[in-house]
Amino acid sequence: MNLPVSLACLLLSGCVFFLGVFVSSSLYARKKRAFLEKIQKLEHENQLLQTSLNLSRHQEQLIEDFSNRLALSSHKLIKDMKEEAQNYFGDTSKSFQSILSPIQTTLTTFKQSLETFETKHAEDRGRLKEQISQLLAVEKKLEHETHVLTDILKHPGSRGRWGEIQLERILELAGMLKYCDYDSQTTSAQGAFRADIIIRLPQDRCLIIDAKAPISDSYFSVEEIDKGDLVDKIKEHIKTLKSKSYWEKFHQSPEYVILFLPGESLFNDAIRLAPELMEIGASSNVILSSPLTLLALLKTIAYMWKQENLQKQIQEVSLLGKELHRRLQVVFTHFQKIGKNLNQTVQSYNDMTSSFQYRVLPTLRKFEGLETSSSHQIEEPTPIESLATSFPHTCDIDTNLAVIESLEKQD
Repeated sequence: MNLPVSLACLLLSGCVFFLGVFVSSSLYARKKRAFLEKIQKLEHENQLLQTSLNLSRHQEQLIEDFSNRLALSSHKLIKDMKEEAQNYFGDTSKSFQSILSPIQTTLTTFKQSLETFETKHAEDRGRLKEQISQLLAVEKKLEHETHVLTDILKHPGSRGRWGEIQLERILELAGMLKYCDYDSQTTSAQGAFRADIIIRLPQDRCLIIDAKAPISDSYFSVEEIDKGDLVDKIKEHIKTLKSKSYWEKFHQSPEYVILFLPGESLFNDAIRLAPELMEIGASSNVILSSPLTLLALLKTIAYMWKQENLQKQIQEVSLLGKELHRRLQVVFTHFQKIGKNLNQTVQSYNDMTSSFQYRVLPTLRKFEGLETSSSHQIEEPTPIESLATSFPHTCDIDTNLAVIESLEKQD
């Protein structure tokens, strides 16, 4: 009984053992298969991750290369534009230097001419004021000297010389120089007549002065003036001057000659004794003059010469103004050309900026959205909004020059 039971137990144990082994091997095989499948899946995922990593690295390298190339291209473009601008503005600067240099010289000359004109004009006003204030003093002095010389001039031979000396002194007081502003003892072209004094006037004209001093003997020898003697001497000399007709011998002279009476008292006495002498002389083209009136006339002539010189300087200033206007017209033209070129350069830069913003940046933004780009972001270029200010429009040069010439004709 025990043996069969033992065998049965043993057999049962063996069956259980084999069954356990079978079940264990079956479970092991299933786990092994599942593990192998999991390993294969992990290897596949690993390959996918490796491929994705390589692709990401490749994309990142592409973006970095593109960024570097774009940066190099931008730097090169900016450098080229900068060099081109420097070359252009360097040439323009040299051109402006060559243009502005003569203009600066013209402006300097123009300024110097104006300063000289203003200085001389102020000096002339001051001198004229002083000269007018001195006229009364000169009159008193001449009258006093006339009375002093009365005793000396009682001799007929010294009267003519006295008239010449008085006339030369008045010429001196008027600031005139011999052989420069006047000539003495000048013979006419025919050689028949000799003028005592010829005053040079502007525009190559002249004024003749006679200084023979037609004074009667009784004027210095008696207390009471012989009316007939003094007046007859002056009338006789007026007829002599009329017969000589100096204005016909010296063609640049006005149709009259000045008869100089070398003393205020002499002139006043003659006019007081015979008031008609002025009319008689004027009808014979002879103008009677006292020292004071002659001095005033000579001062006026000297002032005319100064005005003539000032007029020449004004003409020079006008010519300088015309030349300055022409040169400034050229400068304005260059300014306008530079403004146009600057505006074209700014427009090209803005077009490039717009193209970069709307064509290149959107693609770069897509890379950033994939999170495959580098952390460095490309800065967006800023367009230039301001343009070169337009230079004021200049008037036509011919119109301006015509206006200047018309003003000169009016003056």
